[in-house]
Amino acid sequence: MTSISSGFSPVEAHHLSPARPGSAATDTILESDLARLDAIANDPATTPVEQGNALREGDALRKNAETFGLTNANDNTVRLAAGVGGGSQTSRVYLTVRSSVSSAGVGGGSPTSRLRAPTGPDIASARRDGVINQLLKESRLNAGLQGDAASAKYSKDLANSSNRVRHNNALFPAGTYRSLTPPGIVGVGKPPNLNDPNPLHVDRISPENSRRTIEALNTAITEREAEIRRLEQPRAGQLPIVNQANILRLRGENAHDRTSREFHIDNARLQSSLGENGKAYQAIATNAKPNATPVIFINGVNTDIYRSSAQALELSQELQVPINHIVNVSSKGKLITGGAQVLGDTTQRLFNNLGDAPNVGDQRVQQLLTGNSEAAATAANAILDQLQNGTGKVRVIGYSQGAAIGTEALRKVNDILTRQGVSAQERKNLLGRVEFLGIGPGAADRHLSQAYQNGPNGPTIRNVKELNAVTYKTISDANDPIATLVNVSNADGSRTDRADPGKARSAIAQLGSGSKGILPHLSYFKTYQATDPGSIYNPEFSNALKLWYRGQGKENAIIHGANTGK
Repeated sequence: MTSISSGFSPVEAHHLSPARPGSAATDTILESDLARLDAIANDPATTPVEQGNALREGDALRKNAETFGLTNANDNTVRLAAGVGGGSQTSRVYLTVRSSVSSAGVGGGSPTSRLRAPTGPDIASARRDGVINQLLKESRLNAGLQGDAASAKYSKDLANSSNRVRHNNALFPAGTYRSLTPPGIVGVGKPPNLNDPNPLHVDRISPENSRRTIEALNTAITEREAEIRRLEQPRAGQLPIVNQANILRLRGENAHDRTSREFHIDNARLQSSLGENGKAYQAIATNAKPNATPVIFINGVNTDIYRSSAQALELSQELQVPINHIVNVSSKGKLITGGAQVLGDTTQRLFNNLGDAPNVGDQRVQQLLTGNSEAAATAANAILDQLQNGTGKVRVIGYSQGAAIGTEALRKVNDILTRQGVSAQERKNLLGRVEFLGIGPGAADRHLSQAYQNGPNGPTIRNVKELNAVTYKTISDANDPIATLVNVSNADGSRTDRADPGKARSAIAQLGSGSKGILPHLSYFKTYQATDPGSIYNPEFSNALKLWYRGQGKENAIIHGANTGK
């Protein structure tokens, strides 16, 4: 690939010189450094880590491009800088377009693509090996000691799953999986919620501390189980009341510790994936048409890079097109913690306005689910790239929490188009090319054009009318508690326009019933049958997915799988 700096004329290149008295020698050194870093970043022989380091170093050199001499350039360049900079929004701008091109605006001229081609080695097999290692790691962490039979059985199931993957790679789609490097045109900034750039981010725990914590919890659980068995021994034909009270107390403490252990195991699963958050990869299955326009895919919560890369390859195999995978690494534990905050906010609003309480809870759930701003920014860049460098449909798939992150990404797209001076009608025309699919989604149609954010008196609604132009459809298993929780649609597939507390309570009860409660939510991917014991793939999903890609899918497609989650 041609180096970025070589795309500028000598006069334009001068505007990239550092913000100090410029000289031809300084410009030459800068261009030389950028060319060297670009060569490293685009050399297939270098590792993804080396490529990433080169891109970051080059980014640091370009970071001041927004203030380097742009006031001396023509008005169109100044307008471009203001648009992509987004005022106070954090932004890293790759000025890969000439100032003469920027005047064409979005969809005009021939702007250089902002999404670099896949680079580096094919790492699909490494991802499969990663799945095996993660399953074995979880199995060891979950290993129950004597007396904790449920944990011991699940540990054995995980170990068996790793053996299935090891001995039968056909369980995972064959293909290539290479790194994409989207630029930072859209800055991360802060999401409209919870005062945290990423409220669902994984807690950073060292692997050793995680292991010791889980072992300590296992020991405590096992000791309580032994004490419970001792107290349950009949005495004179009936248990004393004090024994019954102690048994109830010990069972309660064990339930708490099992939940805590699950939290730490989830975090241990995600530790190795933390650095992948917000990155992009391209998956191309062996049967895919490599030159077809890629579908943009955002994975769900509590998913390590190994499982999510397998999902991307599986989607590529099903649709027979490349998949641009936006990596979302976020924590179920944080989601539960945030959910408690949602409950508190909703309860408080009950005292203020009884009728509005359901929608307040709905707002807060969406604020929480859209909280991975890194993944949302990357997805927004990928969507912008296709909108500005093509004329066809832009297809986006969000699975679970990925659907909520996708709605946030589209709002970012609309915001930056607005800053670029694109009219409301032009934005509607552009966004009308986007076809969005939520799979077991954490967002409904109503959440796309309504941005929930904090106001001085609590959650407020910001209506983004232009986003009504996006075609939003969903595919949900009838037993999926996540889709039920956010009230994506009614059982007959008709649209739901507001929250339903009764349905939400039912979904929460199902999720609280144990590991089986989540299984219908895993029914959309065959690879889950290999990695998560008890998951049953729903074959109806394949047909519904293909109908969506052909533009023939239902607004809300309800499918019926064998796994009821009961």
